[in-house]
Amino acid sequence: MRKALLLIITAAIGLAALPACVTVKPYRPTKLKTVHHEHADFEQTIGDVTLRVKKFSHADCYKIFDNRGKKLLTGSHGIQPLQLSIENQSATEWQLTEENMSLDLASPAMVFRRLKKGNALIFWPYIIGEAICFITFPIFWPISLFFLFDLPVGAALTGIRLGETNEQIRQDLVTKSFNGMLTIPSKKSVNTLIFVQKEDSEDTFTVTLTNPITTTEKITFTVALLN
Repeated sequence: MRKALLLIITAAIGLAALPACVTVKPYRPTKLKTVHHEHADFEQTIGDVTLRVKKFSHADCYKIFDNRGKKLLTGSHGIQPLQLSIENQSATEWQLTEENMSLDLASPAMVFRRLKKGNALIFWPYIIGEAICFITFPIFWPISLFFLFDLPVGAALTGIRLGETNEQIRQDLVTKSFNGMLTIPSKKSVNTLIFVQKEDSEDTFTVTLTNPITTTEKITFTVALLN
């Protein structure tokens, strides 16, 4: 009876670990869309240029970065995303640089660490399966031997899929995020995300656009976010 039970447990653990490689779900983010008036936490128009700012909630993070976004705001060291939506109806091309925002921005690497998929929970079925196979090897060596070789293959496939998913997350973050300089062409609208650590987050800050040709012509928005 005991041998039969061990056989069932060994086979069950091994078989359960095999499909674990498909548990790395594909990354399906949502595109960043222009912030409209009714969804803005701040809006100001100076001349022919309008700035709208949206302070992301947990639901916004979850939607924009698939289910990975739920980790951004959590914890005492969470990261607050802010969307800047700039509509330029003027004849001038404007430029935004990091030094022209009165905020300490979180680094892209810090944001990526929050978004990427970790390894620990993904690989636990393989680790447990291998341990049980070693323990039961003297009793059920044919089955244990099969899983001892088969489980590492499944783990390798999982690792490949995990790496591919994290690369998709990284590329999506690069596409959506402010990279230190943003150009707002004439008669165009642009959208970007900036990230601030929650402990450094401020509801009032300035955003200054400059004319890249004259460098002296500026537009300064004083942002005051709604609570």
